[in-house]
Amino acid sequence: NGFMEFDGSDCAVLTTKGIVDVDIQKIVGKLGLGGGGGGQDAIGDIMKTISVSDLSSTATIFLDPAAGFVRWSTTSQSMTINMPNPMGGPDMAIPTLQKITTHIRLGEEIEEKEKELKDASDVDEDEDLEDNE
Repeated sequence: NGFMEFDGSDCAVLTTKGIVDVDIQKIVGKLGLGGGGGGQDAIGDIMKTISVSDLSSTATIFLDPAAGFVRWSTTSQSMTINMPNPMGGPDMAIPTLQKITTHIRLGEEIEEKEKELKDASDVDEDEDLEDNE
């Protein structure tokens, strides 16, 4: 998507969008779970009753090629988990959304930001008291 300035660095902006197909029963089978026993088999038996649908993922990444790392990224994943109702009744469809955002700063940038925040929060207490009288 080109380049954009971010935190004072010229960053490559990358975006992705995808749809994922997950077959939980196939995963459970490959792991050898299920089979009516206790422990891991019980977990496998439960997992066999669950399915995932409408799984999609999007991401935006600001990559700083000069520094050699990602400055900022956000990833969103959404899906619907389909499973039997543990209390009986109709099956449940549970929509889920997970969003992860990461912002990386260098040591000097962190010190500058901390100073900015400290300076912004410093208040002359005498002036503050006079304003409230």
